Amino acid sequence: MKLYKNIALASFLLLPMTAQASGIGLYVPMAASTSSSTEDNDINYTEDLVYKPGYGIGLVYDSNVGKDDMYAYRLGLEYLKMDIDTINGNTYNGDEKFTRFNMVNTFEFGLVTTKSIRFWAGPRINIAYQSYSYQSGTYSFDQSNVEFGIAPALGTNFNLGSIVSLGFDVDYRFTGLSGAWTAKDSQISLDDDGSYSGTGKGLTARLYLLFRFGEGHSDAVAPTNNTNTNNTPSYQHNDDVIDDSL
Repeated sequence: MKLYKNIALASFLLLPMTAQASGIGLYVPMAASTSSSTEDNDINYTEDLVYKPGYGIGLVYDSNVGKDDMYAYRLGLEYLKMDIDTINGNTYNGDEKFTRFNMVNTFEFGLVTTKSIRFWAGPRINIAYQSYSYQSGTYSFDQSNVEFGIAPALGTNFNLGSIVSLGFDVDYRFTGLSGAWTAKDSQISLDDDGSYSGTGKGLTARLYLLFRFGEGHSDAVAPTNNTNTNNTPSYQHNDDVIDDSL
């Protein structure tokens, strides 16, 4: 977790410097059809989790929101709360949630790049840290895992003016995960722990509000080079109208 936090903090501090000719903004991630299947490494126990649809908030940097370039890199740092729907097919009636931090790296390749719309597709790499805690009286249970995923992604940016853009993208990720758990109860001298590993998958859509800085597009109309910018009439000297008798 410490390593993930350090990477996220470093990325956050770099955003203002890298946004000189690109874009930054806020977005809302919305996760659906998320599930995982894990097996404990010490005991013969398999756990299948299905999550309820969840949403959160994120900060995004994009190297190319509206420029007429083919390639762009997008970095998203996001936070979500994930409610458990079922465990091994049984409805979960508790109110505990998984807290999830994502670092989302997207490599965009422009399919349509006009002055008003950029439509792109590309691969996405997702690195996530997820944790869950439960306590009741003297009993406590803590669980956390690290997840690495890849996903195909599609997205569109809509440029509303010279600065503001709206964006939308969707992906379906396939992940591998590794985690650990601890269970303690001082009343019965319980102090146990273990580790697990498994796979996961899920659909995520994201809505963006982006602000562009220093970007231009080849479709923009260049100013004409007109030396007579004041529209003042030009006068010619004509010797025929000079009266020499005065």
